[in-house]
Amino acid sequence: MNDTSAALAAYKIALDMARELAAADPAAATRKADLAFSYQLLSGVDRQRNDLSGARAALAQALVIFQDLSASEPGNAQWKRSLAVGYDEQGLAAESEGDIGGAAQAYSAAATIRKALIALDPANTLWAREMIQSYAHAADLLATQGNGQRAIELLGEALTAEAGLVQQHPTDLDLKRDLEALALHLQQVRERFRKAGARGNGQT
Repeated sequence: MNDTSAALAAYKIALDMARELAAADPAAATRKADLAFSYQLLSGVDRQRNDLSGARAALAQALVIFQDLSASEPGNAQWKRSLAVGYDEQGLAAESEGDIGGAAQAYSAAATIRKALIALDPANTLWAREMIQSYAHAADLLATQGNGQRAIELLGEALTAEAGLVQQHPTDLDLKRDLEALALHLQQVRERFRKAGARGNGQT
């Protein structure tokens, strides 16, 4: 048995145990979360084995659980962040399979959840950076599909959030460089689609 097969067997055992524990105590949120994490781990192993359908199915199960947890406890930051991470993983999976539209949708969902997270803790720099990355990634994918308007909107959201971070941390040079790079990227995307629109209208 190779390492991947051994990991798969171990994760399936862990998944069965998590199912039993969650079923034995349906009201325990932590048991449900453990089950969702087990599905996420299984999804990762399936992807390593190139079992893409299995990976998608396991990740979908995890997302359903985290969605239920987040809905049942709207103020619980842990469930929201876990859900956002799940959407990030869904985006990565879709992107690796060439499903650019699905990937962009997943990253956008992750960014929206992180925006709600930041409302719970506006000073959390990590969550803000994660939201910015989700917005930017979704925007770049949408741009490759030719959806310039939506790409520009999401990059604008990212730029606003990055500017907020710079205001919170005015001496952080890395944040300032990130802000400059993001502003330049937004300008380039705008110019690209402006030129594309001009060509479509027969202008030079």
